[in-house]
Amino acid sequence: MKAVDKSPGRIQSVKIFFRIMKIVLTITFLSLLLLPLSCQKKQQEQQIQAELNKKGPPLTLKDMNGTDVSLADFVGKVVVID
Repeated sequence: MKAVDKSPGRIQSVKIFFRIMKIVLTITFLSLLLLPLSCQKKQQEQQIQAELNKKGPPLTLKDMNGTDVSLADFVGKVVVID
């Protein structure tokens, strides 16, 4: 059988190696967990941009005075419907 080196310097080196490997594996694992979240956020941003550039549906409502107001009357303006 081959003799195993159990000197304090060797043991310390092995401990340091395993600590470094633990850190590297933890960082790798966390990166793999966060990657899908990053991709999902990009997809959501693209969907929001697509929705922002769409025209609103034809819509006519009555204002507080009973007058018909069409969404087409406000082309190019921001409209909040409450």
